[in-house]
Amino acid sequence: MVPPTAWLLQTSFASAAIGLCVSSQAAAAAPLDRVLLDLPARYMWGWGPGVSGYCGSMSIQTAGIYYGNWLSQDAVRGTSGGQDAAHEILLDLEGCCTAIHACRALQMNCTSWSSETEFRPQHIGFLEWSRQAIRAGEPVIFGVYMRGHEHQKSGDHIVPMVGFDDTGVYLNDLHSNLTLRYEVDDFVRDSQHCTKGASEWEYCLPASVNYGMRVHGNLDANGELLPLRLSMSSGWEPDYSQEDQRHAAPVLLTAQITLSGLQPGSRYALLRYDDPETVPDRRFLDSAFVSRDDITAAGEQQTLEVHFPSNSTIFFRCVREDGYVRDMLSTIEV
Repeated sequence: MVPPTAWLLQTSFASAAIGLCVSSQAAAAAPLDRVLLDLPARYMWGWGPGVSGYCGSMSIQTAGIYYGNWLSQDAVRGTSGGQDAAHEILLDLEGCCTAIHACRALQMNCTSWSSETEFRPQHIGFLEWSRQAIRAGEPVIFGVYMRGHEHQKSGDHIVPMVGFDDTGVYLNDLHSNLTLRYEVDDFVRDSQHCTKGASEWEYCLPASVNYGMRVHGNLDANGELLPLRLSMSSGWEPDYSQEDQRHAAPVLLTAQITLSGLQPGSRYALLRYDDPETVPDRRFLDSAFVSRDDITAAGEQQTLEVHFPSNSTIFFRCVREDGYVRDMLSTIEV
């Protein structure tokens, strides 16, 4: 399902809406075609020497929030079977700790870029694939080189791509409190030419082989779900990871959840789950949700305030109540 256009920031004031870092030259020449998704910048765990980093986990957390889920970085990494550095989430297509496995374990529908079969160099095809996803309202998670680092096969860092324009792409690097814009001509580099830049936090898109994943939404076998979006009150979560050893205490988070695609006067159920194992992909009203809010829509969108612990997994799903009853009645034999 394509999200409502209100969730695609496509206007000239989008940079002010989500906080963009762009060059003065880029600002002077407004792009003709710009699409930015509502994916605010977030700060990941694991910045520092001797740690692997939670970039894969935070990228999946960012996409989860976009689709109405709260996923602690520790819980995302935990889908790989452990919480230590050996279990960091990667974009590789096989092994214990793939992003595609984590995405599906957390009840989201994802597909990977076919890095093993696409013709090389892949960057032109990969960028077009990414633009198609973002135009459809679907985030892309992808691998980049970090300037000045020894480059890894699938990239040194994993980030969300949140938008594009005529000549550039927009990403959240999970360190800056801004969405960053890169000119494609400067961004695409082979490993030999992605050398140290003016800042420690500069990136390149691999020219030859690309690794990425498109996040379509929550698993929904029968098309029952209505679009949801979480808006978090904070761009970070307390770091209690084994890796960083900061031992920060979890806190209660506050968020706004927006239900969209509603028909005024119709009744809907907002369901909440706290365990990915209990989240279904169909017949949601018959499932083991932990709470339910019944809502009569006053308009096409409705927003509620919700709270949950930072060290948790919380999954929200919205379904139409009267449509569900009608579908159930149609299955009864007369």
